Amino acid sequence: MQKGHPDEFGELVEHYASVIDLAVEQRTFKVEHDLSSQLRSLAERLGMVRAAPRDVLEVHSVALNTKTHGAPSAKVHACSEEARFMLLELMGHLCAHYRKYSSSAGIMPAPPRPLPPPAPATKINRRRQQMNKYTLKLYITGHTARSETAITNLRRIFEGEFAGQYKLVVIDVLEQPQLAEDERILATPTLIKELPDPVRRIIGDLSDRDQVLLGLDLRPQSETQNEQGDRS
Repeated sequence: MQKGHPDEFGELVEHYASVIDLAVEQRTFKVEHDLSSQLRSLAERLGMVRAAPRDVLEVHSVALNTKTHGAPSAKVHACSEEARFMLLELMGHLCAHYRKYSSSAGIMPAPPRPLPPPAPATKINRRRQQMNKYTLKLYITGHTARSETAITNLRRIFEGEFAGQYKLVVIDVLEQPQLAEDERILATPTLIKELPDPVRRIIGDLSDRDQVLLGLDLRPQSETQNEQGDRS
């Protein structure tokens, strides 16, 4: 499959890798993600290119390697364990997909249409920038109640004001001490807004919405929309 449909293979690997991230996040921070829907969608895409079990294993192996290469042992263990369960569920969804088009029904899905040519890099970059307008890094120390509170508070604020426009990376200083040293993290939780400029950082459990937004030099979208409405 990697040779016959390289573009589709790359997209499938990227999709599978993103589900691994969600699974590890769900496992680590006790958040809820609809992993089954993601895997069902992935199985449908695999079915449309008539993927065999060997193809699924290839997607699994490449995606897992991209997530674990050079990672700390704790992350490697978590990714490997979650991916193993994902693989079993994905195979089940793929079998269900093929059963719908079994030979007894006399119907098989049409061969996949060629993928459209990729958009120019400038358009892809612009789309990614729009999706991840705000880039945040949250440094925590272990999976404590204080760490989980900070994560929950931060997601509540940004889902309420900037849903679909931010990228959050959670970094455990116990697992990645070098990153904490590079950023001169002296206390946790510490939140750093990397984009857009200027870079800002705040320390605490992030429970005060107004204080968080002010500390990050951000204006709530609701206020911006109200101002635009007043002008019109």
